[in-house]
Amino acid sequence: MGKRAMEETEMSRTQEKSRRMEAAGKVRATAGGAIAWRDMGRDALFSGDPAEALWFLRHAVEIDPDDPLSWQVLGRCFEQIGEQERARKCYRLATRRHLLSGTPDEQRSSGMLSLARKPREPKDV
Repeated sequence: MGKRAMEETEMSRTQEKSRRMEAAGKVRATAGGAIAWRDMGRDALFSGDPAEALWFLRHAVEIDPDDPLSWQVLGRCFEQIGEQERARKCYRLATRRHLLSGTPDEQRSSGMLSLARKPREPKDV
C-alpha cells in the first residue's frame, strides 16, 4: 500500500472515530442508550480500535449492568489487549446476566461459560 493510500485510510479512520464520538455525545443514559454505547463499542472493536471500544463499553455496562452482550463484547476487548483475567471476569458476568435474564439460551450460556473458564492466547495483530 502506497503512502498516499495509507494516509487516506488513516484519515478515513479518524473521520469515522470523530463520527462515533459525536454520536456518543448524543446518547442518553437509558437502556436504549446503553445499547447504542454497546453498538459503538462493538463497531470500534471490529474496526481494530480496542482502546476506543473499551471507552464505549464501559459506559454501556455502567448504564445497564444487566446487559450480557455488553459484558461479552467488553470481555473480547480485554482479550484483544491481552488482559485475560479481566476478560474472563467479563465473560462470567455475561453468563450470569444471561442466565438471570429469564430467557436463557443454553447454547449461548455454555459458550460464554467456557470462555470464562478457559484462558485464551491473545491474537497476534
